[in-house]
Amino acid sequence: MEDPELRETLKAGEKADFAIAGIGSVVADQSTLVDAGYLSAEELGELAAAGAVGDVCRRHFDAQGRECRVELNDRVIGLSLEQLRAIPRVVGVAGGPWKSQAILGALRGQLVDVLVTDRATAESVLRSQFATG
Repeated sequence: MEDPELRETLKAGEKADFAIAGIGSVVADQSTLVDAGYLSAEELGELAAAGAVGDVCRRHFDAQGRECRVELNDRVIGLSLEQLRAIPRVVGVAGGPWKSQAILGALRGQLVDVLVTDRATAESVLRSQFATG
C-alpha cells in the first residue's frame, strides 16, 4: 500500500463510474482461485464454513452480500465492497449453475447492478431465488 502507483490505481478505481467484475464461487471443484493455486480446496472450504458463498474483487461475501469477516479479505489489495457499491454501474459476469448462490448474494448485496450470464445459470438463479424467497 506504500507503493505510489498502487495508491493511484486504487484512487482511480474509487472514482470510476463503470466497472466490470467477475463473480466467483466457493465451490472448490469449480473455483478459479483453486485452479490458479491462489487458494487450496481446504482454504476455500474454510471460507464456505465461515458463511462465504462467493467473491467479487476477491472479497468474499455471504448470501446477503455482506463481507465475510475472514482473514483472507484483510489481505486483498483492491477496492472494498463498499467502494464497489459506490460505483454507479457495476456489471457482474458469471457463468455456471454452481454459481447461483454467489450470484444471488452479489445481487442481494447490491454488489452488481447488471448481470451477464448464460441461460442455464439465469434459470438456476431464478429457481434458487424462488426456493429461498
